[in-house]
Amino acid sequence: LFVTVPATFRTDGVVFLGDERVRAEILQERVRQKMETASDKQVYLRGDGTVQLQDLMAIMDRLKDAGVTNVGIVAK
Repeated sequence: LFVTVPATFRTDGVVFLGDERVRAEILQERVRQKMETASDKQVYLRGDGTVQLQDLMAIMDRLKDAGVTNVGIVAK
């Protein structure tokens, strides 16, 4: 499961869960739903080059609150 924080996150509060646009406020619930049926429980977090570290950490906190225990960070 890939979560991408785009450069526009600061202005619109939207991330991508796979290819789906999701508002950060409902990310926890959507991740919980996806994890229930997923065989691979690993979540990978990636951010566009201009995303600030604090934004990535905020999304990581939401993932942890959703019950994700292992979050991998993807770098190019």
